[in-house]
Amino acid sequence: MTLGHDMKHYRTIAVVVVLSIWTILVGACGHQKGEKDTTAPQVTITSPTHLSTMQQTPIVVTGEVAADATEVTVNGLPATFDNQTWTATVPLQEGSNTLTVVARDAAGNMGTTSIQVILDITVGKDPTTPQVTITAPTHLSTVHQTPIVVTGEVAADATEVTVNGVPATLQSQTWTATVPLQEGSNMLTVVSQDAAGNLIMVNPRLCRGTLKV
Repeated sequence: MTLGHDMKHYRTIAVVVVLSIWTILVGACGHQKGEKDTTAPQVTITSPTHLSTMQQTPIVVTGEVAADATEVTVNGLPATFDNQTWTATVPLQEGSNTLTVVARDAAGNMGTTSIQVILDITVGKDPTTPQVTITAPTHLSTVHQTPIVVTGEVAADATEVTVNGVPATLQSQTWTATVPLQEGSNMLTVVSQDAAGNLIMVNPRLCRGTLKV
């Protein structure tokens, strides 16, 4: 075998080796370029707990999320971030409510979790209505002026009394309100309310008058 033939043979081998290495590199780069992050960001709810009963709305919902998360929503409402902890304020409806948390990362992957909570605003609430009475004027009395002064008594735990929507002043357990009348028959309706939100409407009194002094 001549020297020229050997050199030609070696050049052929070198070209084949280079092409093989190039093919491997191109294939590897193409494979790496085609890879996409498909891992969903993990998200959890730390508060409230599943099936817990809430007594007010809205509530604060908190949890933790993976470091690569870029967005967290609770029932569609955006949460605020502090490192890997998120917080959202969410309104509830009376009865059962589902809290659905969605976390997204920069690649568009989505992780979700959900719990159920119950809103019952009557839990722990004082059910007793504040009793109220009208002492003046008397039922079916006739008056000749407007406005008139209406007085009465109310339970000690009452925080508000109104007469036909007009706020009354409270002094101990006595209330007083100045109420305008219209010509003819007038219904006086007294409503009392306590700190727990209990309401009672009692003792409508009918006053009749010509409203002439």
